[in-house]
Amino acid sequence: MLLEILEISDCHGLKQIVAELEDDEGEISSSVDPHDSLCFPKLRELYIVKCDGLGYIFPALLPPQELPELENLPIHDCPQLKQVVRCNEGRDAPRPVQFPKPLTEFSVSACPLLTDSFVHLKVEKAILKKVRLLTFKDSFHNLKHLQLSEAIEDYNLVQDANGGLNGLTSLELKHCKDIKCLVDTTTGNEPTSAFTKLENLRWIVKSPTHCVDLECLKVLEIISWEKLESLFSISIVRSLIVLEELKIVGSNELKRVFMEVESNAESNTLYLPNLKNMEIKECPNLEYVFPLALARGFLRLPKVLLVKLGNLRGFAESNDVVK
Repeated sequence: MLLEILEISDCHGLKQIVAELEDDEGEISSSVDPHDSLCFPKLRELYIVKCDGLGYIFPALLPPQELPELENLPIHDCPQLKQVVRCNEGRDAPRPVQFPKPLTEFSVSACPLLTDSFVHLKVEKAILKKVRLLTFKDSFHNLKHLQLSEAIEDYNLVQDANGGLNGLTSLELKHCKDIKCLVDTTTGNEPTSAFTKLENLRWIVKSPTHCVDLECLKVLEIISWEKLESLFSISIVRSLIVLEELKIVGSNELKRVFMEVESNAESNTLYLPNLKNMEIKECPNLEYVFPLALARGFLRLPKVLLVKLGNLRGFAESNDVVK
């Protein structure tokens, strides 16, 4: 077949895209040659939208080589979808499918029952909304760009402190009310390297992060995280050596941007040496921007914008006035 783009939308009675023969007990017949059931050698883009009855995308016997050119796989508004690739229960499950080449983009939204992708995805960009993040965590290792919004029942982005997102260069998190930390390091003693290539962290979670290496982060925007009370521990600040822009907007509970410096910290340490632009807006409970020990490094800032900070008591914590 010469088909390159396939779009399936508003097919509410559709239960399977490619029919599979089943035996009398409802199991997939192993006598069916998968090469006879599906062959899309030119297919580059597959769009699936609003297919209410669809339970899976690809049959269990799908040979990955039959989709050698697949680049883009958006799946949206399929409330009954449970698997990207069907796993036939009751039999020895085949190994997870891996497509011949990395997908350029993989996006999933409003598929609340999706719990097992049964596919090892190599993806450059993933956009996930209203899905269980745990479904795709094993597929994050090749990601460069991740957009996640309204994740379901996930409490941290990376459970393994030493794995996951080493190649990530941009990360956007929106309205993830259950996420409490970027990386859970409580089960290990080694510092995480999960974000070693992160350049543009645009949204952060409700709770401050700890033991996370953000040494390549250049731009940080924190938007509308109402329950965020403090942002950085000093251990995080030490890793932000290339951070150039910091913007915080609409964090109603934020009281401090930076936690107190540890008593054994070096007094001459210059934190955030490359910070050039800082904006903090609409944080009504913010009391101080910096601990006094950090303030020295920020005297060289070319631009600072503070707007609608009704409870601000001082720029540095020991100051009585804002200068």
